[in-house]
Amino acid sequence: MSKAQVSQLVGRANALVQAGQLVQAENLARQVLAVQRKNPGALTVMGLIAQARGRYAEAADWHRKVIAVDGKNPLCHCNLGRTYVVRGQLTRALASFEKALKLRPGSPEAIAGKADVLERQGRSDRAEAVLEPFLKADKTTPEMASIRVKILQKKGDHQGLVDYARAQLDRPDLQGVPRRQILLLLGRSLERLGDYDGAFEAFGQGNAVDAQPFDCDQFARRVDDLIRVFAPEAISTLPHAEAGSDLPVFIASMPRAGSTLIEQIIHSHPQAHGAGELPHLAELARTLPETTGGDEPYPDCAAAAQPADLNRMARKYLDSIRQHNRRADRIADKSIANYFHIGLVTLLFPGARIIHVRRHPLDLCFSCYFSNLSPLTHPYTTDLRNLGHYYRQYMRLMEHWRSLPQVNMLEIDYEAVVADLEGMSRRIIEFMDLDWDEKCLRFHEAKRDVATLSYDQVNKPIYKSAVARYKRYDKHLGPLKEALGDRLPPEDA
Repeated sequence: MSKAQVSQLVGRANALVQAGQLVQAENLARQVLAVQRKNPGALTVMGLIAQARGRYAEAADWHRKVIAVDGKNPLCHCNLGRTYVVRGQLTRALASFEKALKLRPGSPEAIAGKADVLERQGRSDRAEAVLEPFLKADKTTPEMASIRVKILQKKGDHQGLVDYARAQLDRPDLQGVPRRQILLLLGRSLERLGDYDGAFEAFGQGNAVDAQPFDCDQFARRVDDLIRVFAPEAISTLPHAEAGSDLPVFIASMPRAGSTLIEQIIHSHPQAHGAGELPHLAELARTLPETTGGDEPYPDCAAAAQPADLNRMARKYLDSIRQHNRRADRIADKSIANYFHIGLVTLLFPGARIIHVRRHPLDLCFSCYFSNLSPLTHPYTTDLRNLGHYYRQYMRLMEHWRSLPQVNMLEIDYEAVVADLEGMSRRIIEFMDLDWDEKCLRFHEAKRDVATLSYDQVNKPIYKSAVARYKRYDKHLGPLKEALGDRLPPEDA
């Protein structure tokens, strides 16, 4: 393969990543790596693909490989920094962007990355100062503009945000993630200003940016498969790991249900640690067919697993989460994929503690709709009707898990936590078999890096403004209500 052919393939692969066509992009990148295993362009593409799929540890590994062969290129340090950001490792992310700035002072990508980290760390004034030279020279990139909008929102300057965002939306180069983020933040500020119709329009425009198809029927079939494989009469015959552990606590929920709040309450306990959205359980499920050596996909391959296989998987999981805290008696894993893999949890850790966080379906689904969740990893969130269908399947699966005697689950309603923080916090800590500690009521004082969209909210005391927020948009929610069907509370029908 000639140098020109390699360059062409890498260019096409990059374009496919940007278009969300990850399978095709990976095929091209692997073609290049088959003949040039250290090609930095192909390695970068593999890292971007892993990140788009939510496999952030794998993405970081790919970007480190790029740095090993092309370490003087500031962009590879920026890519690694962005991976650290989504993993909540903000100190490491800042170091990566600083390294890029040493290699190329004034690098727009590194400046945007550094400002983003500073804003997430609560240092908005410092973030604004980093952007200031570009703002004054009217040379902001789309990424810088989206961070500027976040800063204005954090300052509470909603009218200033609206004016700035609308001016930025006229830019022809404002596309993709920055455009989506600005539109969604514009909607939030319009809401704060009382313009609910304008806010809903902005949310709709934001969700139209890079929207991905979602097959409701295919998702329902995936839920069918889990219910069949882990049926009450079948699960007792499946193999199980032989050694249990009290260390992991699995928080299960849909996005925007309040799982980060629950994790922060747990993290505030001196004997517990909140490890964030960990990829380990989903990765074990993804590789289970390879582990069993059979042809059946997950979950059907569970029947072919041997106790020795499950013992190794359980030890691997425990070793992975123990790296987050060497002394904690409980470590909480709040991966959004957890609710999908509770059947696997029962095989790996019989009797493991599972906390299911629930929320009013309209508040939950609409919060997903106006939040900046990636359309690649959460394609159902860009359409209200799809959100309703997704919620129905999610609740169907959770009701199945609840029916299994092998599942040790505590169900917590977000609204109940807001109404009675101490009472519900005590229930959570008791369920974890830990002694009560008053620090759990001061969860907002437990300073740490949070990777989810709630990173700013959990550093504040409990607030009630997110309860029944959907009522402001009731006239717009017809498609969501129709899709929810009998999952809609009677008073909202």
